[in-house]
Amino acid sequence: INGNDAVAKSASSASSKSGKVKWQSDVVFLLASMGSAVGLGNILRFPSLCYKHNGFAFLLPYVFAVIFIGLPILAMEAMIGQMLQKSAVKAFAHIKPFLWGIGAYITWGAFLVVGYYNIIMAWSLEYLFYSFYSPLPWGTTSSEANNFFFDNILGMTQDNGEPWSLHMGVGSINWHLMLATLAQWLLVFFCIYNLTNTVQKVVLVT
Repeated sequence: INGNDAVAKSASSASSKSGKVKWQSDVVFLLASMGSAVGLGNILRFPSLCYKHNGFAFLLPYVFAVIFIGLPILAMEAMIGQMLQKSAVKAFAHIKPFLWGIGAYITWGAFLVVGYYNIIMAWSLEYLFYSFYSPLPWGTTSSEANNFFFDNILGMTQDNGEPWSLHMGVGSINWHLMLATLAQWLLVFFCIYNLTNTVQKVVLVT
């Protein structure tokens, strides 16, 4: 047995003893990494705003930042996770005890991202529900689509037809949006409740 086989068998043995589940293949891991790194903002929103406002000069440093800062940091996180097989807090604390705060910051940031993304996905669930209507309730023009979004999805239009604003107070609970958000959180739970076992099945579909 050569050295590489010995190292692989040793790692496999350690993994089986620890009871940790591994990714089925490199492709599945790559899909999961892309799903966590690629978002609406960095792929669609920021470049489209740059194009709309003739801000190509801002797009160049953005691309450089992604290539020379974002990707190396992403690779570093993946390597730390691969080597230490620990959560973010425990992994950075293992490197140096006082670095646990970096792991906590990463975890808190991920929770914030999941929080607002679930709101966006709740909107998508509502649109999925309305898509079974005929004709489609959001109309055929941009104006009708905007009115549908603010009236039916967000519920931000008052009885008198005026748009709601924050200085009017919190307002009543948007029950259908709250239920859609709850459904989305349940979907997230069922996607990750068995950790890697379920995640690697989900990423093959999504």
